[in-house]
Amino acid sequence: MPTITSTHLRRNSRALALQSLYAWDVAGHAVDASLGWLMEEEDPPKDITGYALELMQGVVNEYVGIDGLIHKHAPVWPVSQLAVVDR
Repeated sequence: MPTITSTHLRRNSRALALQSLYAWDVAGHAVDASLGWLMEEEDPPKDITGYALELMQGVVNEYVGIDGLIHKHAPVWPVSQLAVVDR
């Protein structure tokens, strides 16, 4: 049986957070709702959902600043024209 490492759990948390943030950004779903829906569909282990939620809340709380950083370092690419996943 393979050993599940903390790196594996964090990677899965980041994937879950990215999927939820995508739904938040594209479909306008509430962050908690998109995470809840994914948890129902995929039934991830409980230990990855806490870190995923922490990541998602960080992005939601700081997205204006994050967009500003993107604009500062990639001024030729308006944030509104970037692919959702790239943002």
